[in-house]
Amino acid sequence: MIYCFGNSHASIFSGAPPCGNLVPKANQFKDGVGDACHPNPTHPYLQTVYLGGALSYNFTTKYLPNVYHWIRRLGAQKDRDVLLFCVGEIDCRWHLPKKSDLQNIKSEDVVKECIDRFFESFKILKSEGWRIVVCGTQPTTTLPGLGIEDIEDKRYNGEPRWGDCDFRNGICLTWNTYMKKLCDENGVSFISIYDRLVDENNITKQEYFKDYCHIIYDKCFPMFLDELKRVGVI
Repeated sequence: MIYCFGNSHASIFSGAPPCGNLVPKANQFKDGVGDACHPNPTHPYLQTVYLGGALSYNFTTKYLPNVYHWIRRLGAQKDRDVLLFCVGEIDCRWHLPKKSDLQNIKSEDVVKECIDRFFESFKILKSEGWRIVVCGTQPTTTLPGLGIEDIEDKRYNGEPRWGDCDFRNGICLTWNTYMKKLCDENGVSFISIYDRLVDENNITKQEYFKDYCHIIYDKCFPMFLDELKRVGVI
């Protein structure tokens, strides 16, 4: 089994809402530890496990305990199962561009600080004998950025994004480049469909998105299958 840990974006692997509709929606925030979706009905070796609204910066202290909770509850085994992590989109869409902009810090520096903290979880799990796959972030949509005052406006329904698409996607590209570097250096598998979702100018192809941030299962899941095959876990 490949257990796909993350926030709502990890739903792409089970085909669950919001990315797909193959299995019922699970409660992402249930009991403070999240919830597990049904396995993907056409690829039953893939199962999404929600950890809550997982962010990368504090992942090791706040969400790694939830990973261990689900490892025990699902009976995952090191000799047969894979732990896949799909976290980072929210960071790259809102928290990191906002921090870079408001605190006048180079985007490369805020990305590296965040990933260095996040990657500690993978080092811990790998040292324990787990096979780890890290999913790179996707690009952000072309929707305009919102200011702090806009986020409280109910018209936006809690859809935070900071800066324009070009700025945000620059952070996404830095994220994937640095994350892949660390994965390569530490023997961790890295997958990404980012390059297939942007044009030659690093601007997002909106036809792959169903809303302000979630990709469409039918269009994007086959790309992830290609990546999982490439790194040899299926």
